[in-house]
Order: sequence, then C-alpha cells, then structure tokens
Amino acid sequence: MRGFLLTLGIIAWSLLSALAQQPPAYRTAGNVEPYQQGADGTILLKVIATGADRGELDNNARQIALYNAIFVGYPEANGIPKAEPLARPSLYDEKLAEFDKLITDPATPAKYNMVVTNHPSIPISKVSKKLIEGPVIVAVNTKAIRRDLEEKGYLPSLAVLGYKPSVCVFPDEAWLIKKQYYTTVANQGTEVKIWKYREAVVDPEFKIISDNFKSKFDKFFEIKSIADALDARANEDFVNNQSADGTYQSVESKLFSTLSPDLVIRIDILMAKVSGGNRATITLKCIDPFSSMEVINGQPMTRDSREDELNTTKASFMGAVDDIYPRIVDYFITRESNGAQGNLSVEIAGNLAGTLDFETPIQDKDKETNLARIIKTVLAKNVQKGKNDVVRHELDGLADKTRLAYKKVFIPIYYLDPDTETKEKNTFVNLGKAIQSKLKSVGISSTVISLGMGTVKVRITEKI
Repeated sequence: MRGFLLTLGIIAWSLLSALAQQPPAYRTAGNVEPYQQGADGTILLKVIATGADRGELDNNARQIALYNAIFVGYPEANGIPKAEPLARPSLYDEKLAEFDKLITDPATPAKYNMVVTNHPSIPISKVSKKLIEGPVIVAVNTKAIRRDLEEKGYLPSLAVLGYKPSVCVFPDEAWLIKKQYYTTVANQGTEVKIWKYREAVVDPEFKIISDNFKSKFDKFFEIKSIADALDARANEDFVNNQSADGTYQSVESKLFSTLSPDLVIRIDILMAKVSGGNRATITLKCIDPFSSMEVINGQPMTRDSREDELNTTKASFMGAVDDIYPRIVDYFITRESNGAQGNLSVEIAGNLAGTLDFETPIQDKDKETNLARIIKTVLAKNVQKGKNDVVRHELDGLADKTRLAYKKVFIPIYYLDPDTETKEKNTFVNLGKAIQSKLKSVGISSTVISLGMGTVKVRITEKI
C-alpha cells in the first residue's frame, strides 16, 4: 500500500511539474492577423480565442494580442504590411515574471486602450458545454506600449543618446514626379531633373504631413524644416549645381548642408478615390545625410477613409511613422557607436606638379616624413575607432601621387571643441580643417571644400 501511495505521489508530482512548465496560454493559443489600421498608433488585430464565457474569451484575446504585438509581430493581411515585434523574443524569457505580470494584469487593457469588439461577419460559436470560441477584434495601441517599454528600460530609447537627434522631412522624388514639381535641363548631354522644392513644400498634401510630424514628434526630435533651408538660400540658383571651383554639388546636398540634420525622412504620397471615400498610401524611407545612403525602407501604409483627402493622408502617414519609429531609434543608437560615414579626398593643385607629391620628403620638426604619412596620422587621431581600435576608413582605388581618396570614413558624432571646451556636433569639414592645420604646421597651404555633409576635399595649393 505504501508503495502504491508513493507511486501515486510521484505521478502526481510529475503531472504538476509538467503543468508548471507549460507556457502560458497566451503564448500558444490564438491566431493573430491585422484587421485594420487604426489612428494614432493603434492597430486592430483579429484574434481567435476561447473561453468559458464571453468575459474570459475577451480577456484571453487581449493577452494573446498583447503578447503577439510585443514578441511575435503579425503577418501581412488585409492590405496591412507585416510588422516586426516591438521587442526581441528572447527578452520575454529573460524578464519572464515582469512580462507575465504585465500581460495578465487586469489594469493593462485600460493602459493600452485594448478594446475588444465583435468580428463584423464571423460570430462566436459554442464548441462544447463549457467552451466558446471565435474571432474578435482587439485594438492595440503599439505606440503606448512601446513608450511604456522604453520608460521601463526594456526597449532602447533615444534618451540614452543624451541629446535630441535632428530630423528633416523631405518630399520623395517619386511624389515630386507625380506632382510634376520639376524641370528638366541638359547637363553634358544628359537630361537632369531639377526639383521645384519651393512649390512642393507648400503643397497641401506635403504640408499637412510635415506639420503633423512636427506636432507629434517635437518631443523626441529636433525638427528641421526644408522651408527654412530654402529661405536661407533664397538668392541661390538651384538649377546651377556647380560651385565656384567647378565641383558638382546637388540641390539636396546643398539643402542637407544648410540644415545639417541627423536623418532625412523622404515621403512618397499616393492618393486614390475608392468606393465611399479616399485612399492614401504613404511610403517612408530614411536617408543618412552624410553618405546619402538609404538606411531605413518603410513599408507602404494604406489608409481608406470617408474623410477628405488631407485627413486620410494624415492618418496614413502616422501609421507609416509608427512602422519605422523603432528602426529610427535603433539607427541612432547604432550610429552613436559607429560614427557618421562619409568621404574625404586630398589633392595637390596642378601648379605644384613636379615639385610636390604625397611621397615628397617633408621635414616635420625633427623628423622627416611625407604628405601621405601626415594625413594618415591626422586620420588616426580624428576618425571613429572600430573594434580593437581599428581606424575606420578605406583608401579607395583613386589614389595616386597627387590625389588620395578615402571612402567609408567614419567620424565621431560629437567632438570636444578646443576653443569653447564644449561638446559640439561633428562635421567632415572639421576633419578637413584638422588636416589643413597639420599641413600648415609643416609649411603647406591648403583650402577645405565642403561638397555636402558627408564629403570634404582638401586642396593643397602652395608649399611655403
């Protein structure tokens, strides 16, 4: 008898242990897909859930929706693009107790505006005497969730930077073409489009988006206005992209240099009439103004509405921003450690041909060196360091005895100004000036030419 009871106890203990190790129902149950894009950071999710009664079913559906929004994401469905999870899935296991409490806390639904409504066409059904099942629509405010997780330290936040990064909203070329905001000019036998930014920035479609972005995100970013840059260069002929020394600099490059933003958000807007209202599709892509490279490519966000075109555009835009905002945060945090990427060239003016090149011996105080070694030393002191303090730049194939060209040069985002002893935003012109200063100390004159935020040229003009 004693042996029987012992065996029974072991079986019971094993069953309890197995049950204890089972993941919560919200991790395994349910089928989640986007149903409709809501307003101001809200997504409506279709969730299949079960429960003993309607109250339990709704509660289970909220928990499933919340867990999926944070740790799973959702697939593309109903014209809504796929969304990545707000947090990496492994974070749940690392902070299991905290997240289980968050997901199951009765106060959480009100905190995140998680309202449950009936599916408009599929009713809830009874699957057994004590169980009902069916799809319901759960509203989830992903913006509120993300902000809460950032404040708790579970997600990276812009606050870790210690400053507000600057952002500028630009019309995308695709939209400029659709709206015919351009002229065409001939440039060395090739037709080149010159964008009519002055007209584009006052277009109601673009203006409502740029104004709305400023009002919503002024707390997180320093918002820079393309209109201000146009006003600052009001007397400049943007059709002529040649600077005084004959070098090419695009209109966009000039505007970037004037504004000096940390990130440019380009906006493409596509409007269409649909049955019962309007459809707005917004696509956002983020450009690094230093390298002019596309660093974030957002999903097209479509919004159908019975409202007018401008309000439909506004709603679609906010959904598109919610999609890329986490990636913008990740971009800035990663850039802080990597530095800003750009290009540097150092060239010797033609009048010095035959008397000076990068291998010509030069006396630097008590030692003999040459221009190539001097520039290498300046770069080592002024560029961002990589892993194991490897200098982050590459000498490209355009190097010869009268020109050195460096690509993928990374500079620190901020530097300590030697005059004011304050932390200032860094530029590639600063790098050029550091080279210029060192060259001057060995009797060589030079000029520093900015070709945009991420490109600088140092031209050696005279050997004193």
